[in-house]
Amino acid sequence: MKLEKSLAAWGGEAFTALLKAELEGLSAEALGLQQAANWPLQLDAPVTVSVMDVQADSVALHARVGVFFTETMAGCNCADEPMERPVYAELGIVIERSTAEATTTLL
Repeated sequence: MKLEKSLAAWGGEAFTALLKAELEGLSAEALGLQQAANWPLQLDAPVTVSVMDVQADSVALHARVGVFFTETMAGCNCADEPMERPVYAELGIVIERSTAEATTTLL
């Protein structure tokens, strides 16, 4: 994934808001959140992001973000209907300065 708007805003007041918006525009699947879930992800549910820390070096920006998302537990209630459960995970995001390519790691 590319986070071009966030990279372009680095160092300015709009950076945190743009990073949050770009990440919230992605699906839980695109962010690699399946590894934080115990059950299948609800792919069309929105994610909510909280930017906790950002550091930079000459090669990349390194962010730590909290992400709230929904997973679906199939057939677990009285009517055997799926039940949604909110989940929280922390991700490390690395944004390469030269390309705006970003990778995520579950922390």
